[in-house]
Amino acid sequence: MIENYVRIGKANQIFAKCYINSNCIIGDNNIINTNAIIEHEVTIGSHCHISVNSVLNGRVSIGNNCFIGAGSVVIDKIQICNNVTIGANSTVVDNINTSGTYVGMPAKRIK
Repeated sequence: MIENYVRIGKANQIFAKCYINSNCIIGDNNIINTNAIIEHEVTIGSHCHISVNSVLNGRVSIGNNCFIGAGSVVIDKIQICNNVTIGANSTVVDNINTSGTYVGMPAKRIK
């Protein structure tokens, strides 16, 4: 389901049972996979993959070339820079300002 006032760029793939709340902006060439939840006022750059059962809470900002692993949660108002991978079932509770791979609860950089 896609709510009102959502802007979606070109060549995106949005799979079944996704929920995209109001006032979101989604760039180009992204994958929003099955059962992903994208809450209000989220911004997603381009060339990102939001995996199965992921949750991006309100006012989250995701840069370009990011991968959010299956079952991951990003809490409200978090900013994630470009070129970041979040491992499966991780919880992001702090802004991520350095490219790399992050895993765990809370998510920590491993490389």
